[in-house]
Amino acid sequence: MKLHKCLVPALLTAVLAACATAQGTSGVECGVGGALATVALCKAFGGSDKHCAELAILVGGAGGALCYSYAQNIQQRRAALAGKENDLDARIAYLHGLNHDTEELNRQLAERVKVITASTDDAVAALRKGQTSQAQLAEQRRQLDAQVSGAQTQVAAAQQELQSAQAFRARQPAPAPALDSEIARLEGLLADAQRKTTALAAQRQRI
Repeated sequence: MKLHKCLVPALLTAVLAACATAQGTSGVECGVGGALATVALCKAFGGSDKHCAELAILVGGAGGALCYSYAQNIQQRRAALAGKENDLDARIAYLHGLNHDTEELNRQLAERVKVITASTDDAVAALRKGQTSQAQLAEQRRQLDAQVSGAQTQVAAAQQELQSAQAFRARQPAPAPALDSEIARLEGLLADAQRKTTALAAQRQRI
C-alpha cells in the first residue's frame, strides 16, 4: 500500500501523458494506453507485478476520463455544419455546441493542472532529497512536455475556431446579437484555456 501512495501522482501523470496528444481517441482507448504506461513506469520504480497491476486499475479510469476529445468533437461538428456554413442560424448553433465542448476542455485542463501539480511537487521533493535518478527525472520531464504540447494543440484548435467565427461575423451585413454572444463566450473560454495551459507549462519549468 505504501507503493500506491507514493506512486499515484506520478503514475497519473503517465496516464495523462499517454493521452496528451491523442486526436480522435476514445476514452476507452486512452484508458488502455494509460494503463500500459502505468505498468511500465511502475516496474521502472521497482514495483511488483501485483502492485503494478493494482495501480493500473486504480489510475486507468482517470485516464479514460481525462483524455481530450476536443479536436474530435470539432471535426464532428464541422461535418454536421457542411453545406450550411453561410447560414446564420446554423452557425449560431454550431458555436453554441462548440462553447459547450470548450467548457468541457477547460474542466479537463483544470483536472490536469491539479494532478500534474501534485506529481511535480513530489518530483521536486524527491529531487531535493537526492531520491530521483537522472532516468526518472528525464521521464518526468518528457511526460510534462507531452502534457504542455497536448494542451497547446487543443488551445490552437479553439483559436482557429474563434478566428473562423470572427471572419464569419465580419461578413454579416446586419446585427446578429446571438452570434456576437456566442463569439464573446468563446473568447472568454479560450482565454481560460490559455491560462490553464500556461499553468501546465509553469510546472514543466520546475524540474
